[in-house]
Amino acid sequence: MTGGQQLSQFRALDFDEDEILFSSLVRYHFEREAMEDLQKLNDGEFEAAPKESALAKKRAEKYYRRSQRIRLLRHSYHTLQKVSVFLVVLAVGFTVLTVRVDAVNKAVVSWLTEIYQTHTHLSVVMEDSYIDFSNVKINWIPPQTTLDRSLANEGYYSVMYQQQSIGSIALYQSDTNISVNTEDATVTDLQLPGFDRTMLVERQDGIILLASNQQLFIKIALMTTPGYFCTTGELLQILQNIEY
Repeated sequence: MTGGQQLSQFRALDFDEDEILFSSLVRYHFEREAMEDLQKLNDGEFEAAPKESALAKKRAEKYYRRSQRIRLLRHSYHTLQKVSVFLVVLAVGFTVLTVRVDAVNKAVVSWLTEIYQTHTHLSVVMEDSYIDFSNVKINWIPPQTTLDRSLANEGYYSVMYQQQSIGSIALYQSDTNISVNTEDATVTDLQLPGFDRTMLVERQDGIILLASNQQLFIKIALMTTPGYFCTTGELLQILQNIEY
């Protein structure tokens, strides 16, 4: 927009000459008065602050107190929100923890161990489960071995090598008493997924693996014979490939 256009638009406004001059004089008067008051205020010439200043101060103090209350309310609200979220998370976590602990306590099978010079006697205490042994599958056995499934419906399998039994896989679903030859053996407790407790018994003539969970107690035993040497890895692989 050019200066000429601005001027023509200004002249088109409905003001007369007196009004235009008067408005300029009024604005100039108040500007000068404000500058003088400011100078006097800076020089300390006012015994008391001007009435307008006192009123403005009161308004400012009122606004400050109001803003402080709003700030305090907002802070309290946000704090209350955080505390509420924390309490909800804590309550949910406590509930989940309680449920998990109860589940673990129910799943843990109690092993009462009595150690003797030549063997270890285990009294396994567990809640009766209802697994149909006819549905159990042994999905892996060591190469060159076979399974005799004649007693499979009772949860017992013979591991055969060259038509001779070299071990067994036995499944129990109720309280059980077992004696394990631990003379001159290395006994190790293992942590395996899916099992509450696992114990490995390693001897020169063979290896025994005992494991339990909420549903089963499992005993796998393989003996070393001429032409065949069993390994810990084989027993662990058998255990991890039992489907029921």
